[in-house]
Amino acid sequence: AFGGLTWDDVEKVEFPGYGRAFEGIIADQTDTGFTVSVAPPPQQLAASPRGIVWPELDPADKEGWARLQKVAPYFQPHTVTSAAGDYGKDKPWVGASYPYPILVANASTDDALAKSLIRVFIEDYDKYKDAAPGNAGYRLDNQNMQWVIPFHDAVVDYYKEIGHWTDEMQAHQDMLVERQRILKETWDSYMANNPPSDEDAFGKGWMAARAKALEAAGMNPVFR
Repeated sequence: AFGGLTWDDVEKVEFPGYGRAFEGIIADQTDTGFTVSVAPPPQQLAASPRGIVWPELDPADKEGWARLQKVAPYFQPHTVTSAAGDYGKDKPWVGASYPYPILVANASTDDALAKSLIRVFIEDYDKYKDAAPGNAGYRLDNQNMQWVIPFHDAVVDYYKEIGHWTDEMQAHQDMLVERQRILKETWDSYMANNPPSDEDAFGKGWMAARAKALEAAGMNPVFR
């Protein structure tokens, strides 16, 4: 999508698992795979005769990013300084990433618990930031405040208290909450109307009902 290609432009080669897919690249059975930058399979590929190349996803290519996020809205531009192959702090890879780990809670989670947890992560950052290289992701200015899932209400209250919340963020939050409501209502209706017992038919039926409901509300079935 980022490069303007569709499935008509490539041949899909399927493998029975993640590790096997990278063995397929090494064996010259396919040309690409999907992975994180420092996992064992890309390290093995980098050490093989084929080597490894990470396609650059230029943050300045707004049209490319719009196409990518239309099908995978959880991705965001990221500069990677640790990756298999000839990459590092002096030669970073400019590509894509998404928040990880993600702290997830139900809406019913106790407000005090949710608020206290986010407060510790933000206000005690200097106490734990050097414990692991990835901890920089917890720094306040590294947070994606308009991502693909809504914040717990108590977390929103905390961000408001510290002045890290805007009208634009609230509008995005409201849209996500409404999207969740539509999906839940649509799911309940789908399940109440004798959905197909066949797994493939069930999945196709749900995806069609889901898309119809979101499009009726002016929302992209993938995200917005």
